[in-house]
Amino acid sequence: MGYGPEDKYFVVELTYNYNVGSYKAGNDFQGITIQSSEVLERAKKIGWPNIEEMGRLILEAPVGYKFIIIDLPQPVESDPVLSVAIAVLNMTKSVKYWSGLLKMKATSSSLTISSLSYDGKNQAWCW
Repeated sequence: MGYGPEDKYFVVELTYNYNVGSYKAGNDFQGITIQSSEVLERAKKIGWPNIEEMGRLILEAPVGYKFIIIDLPQPVESDPVLSVAIAVLNMTKSVKYWSGLLKMKATSSSLTISSLSYDGKNQAWCW
């Protein structure tokens, strides 16, 4: 799922793992920041609640994943995904993967959670 071709846009793959009863939140994908007034409009139309947290609008999935939505028009010529946040056991290896293969830059990083973006300029929208 994404906003354009995989070679130019961020893509999220949704999977279903059979025979897995539950996942422990906290050692995985933490959230994503998207610039799109359109997403907010669609969420309002279907009655999806948005939460204001630290001056940011957040749509939260039923299982707790957070989508920070920047209330600006969705870019036409570029990816509306501004940043992602991850929490993993081996942060060094994961940041190397995201920044190496996906060409994202760490905008903040610790042993427990890191935020990455494509241009490194979106720090105000990161975790």
